[in-house]
Amino acid sequence: MKKWIQVITLIAALIGAAAWLPTAFDYFRKAEIYGKIISNYGTKSNDGNLVYLLKLSIFSKNKTFYLKDIRAFIKFPGSEKELECKPWTWRKASFTFAENGKEITKQLQIDSKEYLLHFTIFPKDQTVVGYFAFSVGYLEDEMFDYIRFIFDDYSGNSVELKITKAEIQTNKLIFDDNIWK
Repeated sequence: MKKWIQVITLIAALIGAAAWLPTAFDYFRKAEIYGKIISNYGTKSNDGNLVYLLKLSIFSKNKTFYLKDIRAFIKFPGSEKELECKPWTWRKASFTFAENGKEITKQLQIDSKEYLLHFTIFPKDQTVVGYFAFSVGYLEDEMFDYIRFIFDDYSGNSVELKITKAEIQTNKLIFDDNIWK
């Protein structure tokens, strides 16, 4: 009888310990960042560089990601290498759009706290939406092949997200009327 009690106690202890395994595994998992482009605006600046404003939806899987910085690299068709993007947090900037066969200029008016660069937390399994603006030294006004983001955390870890031209469905992009004046 005593042996059966020990066996049952051992089984109960193993079941109880197994209940904690998912939590223990989560502790050792790394955050994975997924995302997509919701809006994509581009224009040529006065100095001949290209200027972009992207609205991104970002999702951190497995773990909360504590964001320190974002770096971005872009590859254009015909270009042999990636170009490093220079991030900005413009509150006001001018973009030129084609509308009804005419080129019109609209003034960007966005609250600076809506930029992803100002976020510090991507919560686990929750979507975060924000803007990423940058300029890049490229002369042709054309759609990029891909953009690669590197998200750095405070522990020195980095997570990469690459969004290709094929993943950007232009018919599903939105035009944010509320950020343009």
